[in-house]
Amino acid sequence: MSVVAAELFGVPGLGQRMMQASSLLATDIVIVYMATMALFYGLVDMGFVALRDRLMRWKP
Repeated sequence: MSVVAAELFGVPGLGQRMMQASSLLATDIVIVYMATMALFYGLVDMGFVALRDRLMRWKP
């Protein structure tokens, strides 16, 4: 989340491209970027939950 926030304020990346598209009123591109970020966040979150469950197997 903090990486995306940093990108929104000028660091090159997905967030900056999304802000450029929104300033050009290219809502279709903004939606694609938002869906891409949501999918990536979901995959990373699932990975961390699986890792946590595996490492904390002993804890109820």
